[in-house]
Amino acid sequence: MKRLGILLVLMLTTVSYAQYTKGNTVIAWSKYKFKPVSEVDGHKSGDRGKALLEYHTARNAKTKLLQSSLFLTHYWTGKVTDVNFLNEFKNMEDATLYSGTGGDLNKKTWPNEDERKAAVSGNNKYFQRYHEDVHLFENRKKLEKKKKISNGLIRQCKWLSTIANQG
Repeated sequence: MKRLGILLVLMLTTVSYAQYTKGNTVIAWSKYKFKPVSEVDGHKSGDRGKALLEYHTARNAKTKLLQSSLFLTHYWTGKVTDVNFLNEFKNMEDATLYSGTGGDLNKKTWPNEDERKAAVSGNNKYFQRYHEDVHLFENRKKLEKKKKISNGLIRQCKWLSTIANQG
């Protein structure tokens, strides 16, 4: 009975925070899984980190919808294969638009079709066919400590650079 009460409280508090308030940002949390590097054709040490850094830095630089992005790997998740993306958007409409623009964003980032195919396949070869939308929540800006960051994408590059030295 006690567990049911705790579950009910958790569900109700999540629902109460699901209402979007103007001025706050929206964070979409998605989960993917790496393939073991032994299953990746032609993999050399450091290739995965370099490929992912180049791919996501190029894509994120071309989108106007994404305010910031974090790429979290096993150091943060506890499992070698787990990969979490936390993407921050100005509002719910931007988050919805971004989720449906993968192909268009790739065309904008790599106008040459051969370059686009090489970039997408170079990124996708490291991932299993797994995707999970973990959570979509509101980032309450008034509760944050004020930090001066000139560009939210700089944070994304710093996080991605931490995986550059991983297999």
